[in-house]
Amino acid sequence: MAEEIAVTSVESGLGLLPRAVGPEGVVLRMPLTGSLGPDGQVHNTALSVVADAAAGLGVSVFNSGRGGVTADLRVDRIGPVGARARYLEAIGTCIGIDGDLAYGRVEIRDDLGNLLGHGISVMVLDSPATPGHETSSTVVGRFDLNDVRVERTAEHVSVGVVTPGMANRRGAVHGGVVMGLAHEAQDMVHVEHGVRFRRLGLSVDYLRPAPVGMPLSMHSAFVRRGRRLWTIRTEVRAEGGRTVAVATGMSAIGAGGDTV
Repeated sequence: MAEEIAVTSVESGLGLLPRAVGPEGVVLRMPLTGSLGPDGQVHNTALSVVADAAAGLGVSVFNSGRGGVTADLRVDRIGPVGARARYLEAIGTCIGIDGDLAYGRVEIRDDLGNLLGHGISVMVLDSPATPGHETSSTVVGRFDLNDVRVERTAEHVSVGVVTPGMANRRGAVHGGVVMGLAHEAQDMVHVEHGVRFRRLGLSVDYLRPAPVGMPLSMHSAFVRRGRRLWTIRTEVRAEGGRTVAVATGMSAIGAGGDTV
């Protein structure tokens, strides 16, 4: 498994390594150095990648090495990282298989025991008899968290550039990176409106692979804009306007949140 992670640009770029592997699940460890955002908490994309990887590997190990593609991923933030924490650990398990669908769960803590978040994924399993599931065995580019950013182009619309290092083993944009870009886009909506906020959770439906090497545009709109809670829906679109993913995020508005 260490070799498998080593050949993926995104996971290896974050220093993600397996700490334990068994029928009951996997434990992945990621150093926090270089993975914290401006607010001192785990970077949105780093948390998303760790959740996606741990849940997926948990399913693969349970299912005798048969993995698949993530169709839906939800990650909820629960608490802050400890001031003296050095790394985080993600425990990924398979909680069920139904035909060609598998369900994974991930729990994320820092090395001080603080619960940072948890997630649930739905995967469509590969069929060994079906061609087209070949994966790359080499790193195609260097991944840098600082490259996961968006620029505002209009009200509630932003664009993110996708680099080769953001690819997964299948040659498409890594699901955790797609979630990270959606996070950045929704954070920008909060910035546009000048509010203080705290992220609660984000759910992404992956509709089709996102191509590498061309910009992705994020189009956001309010689902709920209450006094205390906001829900924002973001469509992630490839060039030509085709929607590759839909993200729905919730945040708490008011004192005690992030200053924007």
